[in-house]
Amino acid sequence: MRFIVCSCALALLWSGCSQREEPKERKLVADTLVELDLTEPADERTASLFGEAKPSHFEAQQRVRKFVKDPLARGLFVRLGAFAGHFSDVDDWAETFDAFRAQKKPVHCQFDELDNSGYALASHCDLVSMTPAGLLNLVGLAAQVLHGRQLLDMVGVKAEIFQAGKYKGAAEPFTSDSLSPETRESLEGLLADLDKNFRAHLNRRTPRDDAALQKLIDEGPYTSDRAKQTGLIDAVAYDDEARMNAKKAANARLLHRPFEPPEAQTLSIGDVVRAFSGRRKRDYDGRAHLGVAFLTGDISDGAGRALEGSGSDPFVKALRRWGDESEVRAVVLRIESPGGSALASDRMWHAVQRVAKRKPVIVSLGDMAASGGYYVASAGSTIVASPGSIVGSIGVVGGKMVLEGLTARVGVHVTSLPRAEHATWLSPFASFTPSERSSFEGMLQNTYARFLERVSIGRKRPVEALLPAAEGRVMGGERARQLGLVDEVGGLARAVTLALERGKLPESTPIETWPDASDTLEALTSLMDARSTQGVLSDELARSARSALKTELGTALPSELESAGSLLRELGQSGKRPLTVLPYALYVH
Repeated sequence: MRFIVCSCALALLWSGCSQREEPKERKLVADTLVELDLTEPADERTASLFGEAKPSHFEAQQRVRKFVKDPLARGLFVRLGAFAGHFSDVDDWAETFDAFRAQKKPVHCQFDELDNSGYALASHCDLVSMTPAGLLNLVGLAAQVLHGRQLLDMVGVKAEIFQAGKYKGAAEPFTSDSLSPETRESLEGLLADLDKNFRAHLNRRTPRDDAALQKLIDEGPYTSDRAKQTGLIDAVAYDDEARMNAKKAANARLLHRPFEPPEAQTLSIGDVVRAFSGRRKRDYDGRAHLGVAFLTGDISDGAGRALEGSGSDPFVKALRRWGDESEVRAVVLRIESPGGSALASDRMWHAVQRVAKRKPVIVSLGDMAASGGYYVASAGSTIVASPGSIVGSIGVVGGKMVLEGLTARVGVHVTSLPRAEHATWLSPFASFTPSERSSFEGMLQNTYARFLERVSIGRKRPVEALLPAAEGRVMGGERARQLGLVDEVGGLARAVTLALERGKLPESTPIETWPDASDTLEALTSLMDARSTQGVLSDELARSARSALKTELGTALPSELESAGSLLRELGQSGKRPLTVLPYALYVH
């Protein structure tokens, strides 16, 4: 069967697909304005397999920063859009914009609609233009946590969830109608961290005292006219007008868009063979180079979400290979993850620690490196976090949803024939017995202790010194540095610089990224080979439960509740093992 599947894939590729090669870097030949499209935040890594691929955040950063010291690159023109709370990406791009301005190269920005985080980045532009009919949604930050206890009561579902760490708060959306003092304290602290960074960005444009800045934010959102009157923007202009103004300001003759895709090229039979054999020649083959790995999305066991780089098996395999290869002189590990499986997190932690014992591993924290995401990060040689990174959530959550009341309401009866005391402890059709509850809470505490121990080893600090930052607390990058969870506040560019320095590599060093296209093909094979009956049954059970809820309510669940339900799905898919996962459906706008 596997041969048939591969043959079909080969036939499909050969018959109709075309590939897009990595665009060759075109050298500038005259005074040039570089244009950058940030109307949508870039993904952490390139997601396309065979079609047109947009550059990842890392690739975009690397390519644009090459123009900072290019004498023919006279300025930067940026089309901005909503960053949807990606404050870590904002921090990275702000550093890049400031680098251009430090070289006396003007940075002009233009937008149609912008949110809080998008305008934070606009504050680092020399001139900001807004389209006439646009909207500046500068209204300040807010966090929302959804509570569904009454909904669960209504459909006869009882949440039996335990936590280690009084600030973890993961059970509250299902067991309470309000926030506990500890969870409120943790979330308010996080919001204060992010808001401080947000306001620091705003004050880079026009410094204001606290009262004036608060008044400005309180009066949002803004039309283009009001934004111009209040000095939030410099001009009302369409993008073509703003581009022309930027070209004049930079005294540039040409315009260069570094991310325009090249013309599609037809695959040759050699291309097909190389694509499937993985023997494609790369510029780093046999040469000293830098490795950059991406850990994005929910961390899962086995092949897991291998296409996102978050399945433990492919991640561990790749890191072990890099640890053994002498050509890989240093590694940058970019993490954008709320965590997930405690087991997978621990395996990944070990793989990173193994590499860190042999060569520098610089960890760059993205928008979120919480719980299992931070678990893995703690094994690195050095951790760099942006001020806007969400860090921490050192704690554990686990349990099960008891469907006893729901099954009774729909006329389903369950007969159990146990042959041992705890034989049905994972069954969703019965509550934990006192003995099962005690056993599970002990397992939870054990996992939490291991989490603390792993962080203690990686950070080279005693567990007692970590406790002020533990017990489920979440925080921004600067406070994480103060509490010892990270070494340095900085962006992705800083992490790459540190890796090159400590690996004794020149700036021209080639870079190997993981996952890449061949890794994705391997991941697809792994996914086809993975057959987990328990996972399928758990998935079916989760779908059935959601369907039953929709039937009871007479409507589809709101998307926010689907997001909040990710914890429930993880509980079902993990076999009720403890999870190191960010516990909230958390939205910071």
